[in-house]
Amino acid sequence: MNYTKIIFFLLFIITGCYDGKHLSKWNPNFYNKKNEIYILENILRKLNLFSKKKYLKNNYEENESFKRGLTYYFKSLNFDLDQNKTKEAIEILNKFIKAYPNSSKLEEINEILSKLSKRLEKKDYYIANTYFFMKKYQSSLIYFQNFLNNFPKSNFKEDVLYKICLITYKLSINKKENQKNKISNFIEAYYRYVKLYPNSNNIKKLKIFYEKLLK
Repeated sequence: MNYTKIIFFLLFIITGCYDGKHLSKWNPNFYNKKNEIYILENILRKLNLFSKKKYLKNNYEENESFKRGLTYYFKSLNFDLDQNKTKEAIEILNKFIKAYPNSSKLEEINEILSKLSKRLEKKDYYIANTYFFMKKYQSSLIYFQNFLNNFPKSNFKEDVLYKICLITYKLSINKKENQKNKISNFIEAYYRYVKLYPNSNNIKKLKIFYEKLLK
């Protein structure tokens, strides 16, 4: 008796791999090298070994994608330097989240993204502030407004809104053309600041500017 045939046949049945077509063909000629491979493939598939191989492949791709994001993260520079690597790292890590939404690395990636976002936030604030102290108020105003659009929940928000008030006031008194529009820009910025920070120590100073413009 060929025990190999019997073992294959039993495994074939136990794992539920057979169908009526092949069972009906079970005869001494059924067992050959070609059918042996077929039986083994189905048994392994039932045992989930093929899916494990696929898992290992996917896991490898996931790890490589994660490593790539980390590489750009470590290459990103301090906020006062070029931030191209920071932006590339954010883009790669966001793609990772989209590709692997159930990854065990998501918590770590979100922490990294938060750090990278803070770096860009400081960079934009630094640029706007630099223009402000250089008294290039129009450029500073544009950067501060873009900053608020990009980082609406920033810890720098109060300072940015206050400086927008100062800038719009200075622009309204320094040039005569379009003065009415510039005054209205200051008033709008002033009301916004007062509404958000009614207990701020800066309001007293801003109120003086407000009253001067209304005279």
